[in-house]
Amino acid sequence: MHLIVIPFFLLISIFPFVYYVCKVRPEVVHCRNLISSFLANIAKKMFAFKYKVVCDPRSVYVEECVIEHAFRYQGVNYKVWKKMEKWIYHTSDACIGLSYNFKQYLKSYNGNSYYVPAVVGDNYIFSDVRRAELRAKWNLGEHDMVCCYIGSIGTWHSLEKMISNVKFLINKYKNKQIRIVFLSGNTMACNEITKQFNSEIILKNGRVKPNEVLDYLLMSDIGLVPGSDNNGFCYDLLYDTMISSKAEEYLSSGLPIMVNTRIGSLAKLVLDNKSGYIFDGKKIIEAVSDRNSISMVFNNMFCVSNVVKNYIVIYNSLF
Repeated sequence: MHLIVIPFFLLISIFPFVYYVCKVRPEVVHCRNLISSFLANIAKKMFAFKYKVVCDPRSVYVEECVIEHAFRYQGVNYKVWKKMEKWIYHTSDACIGLSYNFKQYLKSYNGNSYYVPAVVGDNYIFSDVRRAELRAKWNLGEHDMVCCYIGSIGTWHSLEKMISNVKFLINKYKNKQIRIVFLSGNTMACNEITKQFNSEIILKNGRVKPNEVLDYLLMSDIGLVPGSDNNGFCYDLLYDTMISSKAEEYLSSGLPIMVNTRIGSLAKLVLDNKSGYIFDGKKIIEAVSDRNSISMVFNNMFCVSNVVKNYIVIYNSLF
């Protein structure tokens, strides 16, 4: 089988894409967003190409545009893009979602839809020895419970939810000293958390190099995925279908996560694989196995070889 994954810049203009297709003659065109999927389907119809189109949008693009204030909900742009989205999903030969719930959403448009997770680097593996070394380096004892957060505070995850998570952990684990590691650098959030609790609660605040992230995950005890209280259809759909790459890194490194029940796909993944805590703001469901088991399960799930194998199965099913 001859497969090409067309780079986005080649799909900005349909004519370079058509030239490339005529030259290479692909059997499958794997598109990683709605725009490239739209152009690949249009070109296929206009020029009677025989390739199969795999639409792999990575997120609910139209709703994300509303949340990021690029579109107005139920405005002209929103309605036009929702019609385009429906046509793209219907017309594509297969659709891929990054989560089970996203797959179900896509399946409402295209019955030939699949769940294939994002890839996490093969180096994200739990190590008891390395964890012990790192905790000794940071003078962390058994009474220290380290919570790790990667990412910004704002649109997707709110400071209020973060503080709510921390308060719950402090009240639940009274014999532990809760410490927080921010790996993206967030002075405003750190100042507010320090004001709410104490100056010692922030263990680390600052950006780290990509090759340093794993060490912080290994020395931590919980990865935080707080979500937000923002309401509306767009937020509901986004939270129900999303599984962030950061959450996948937490899990692959064996780090249990504390996830808002509203983030449906991730909460289901955690519950099904006993890899964390499901929190609704008042009560918590604990489903935690040992870290070696968590790391093994999600390394197998998110590794390159497994994702590639799933892609090949999908490609072969199209012929």
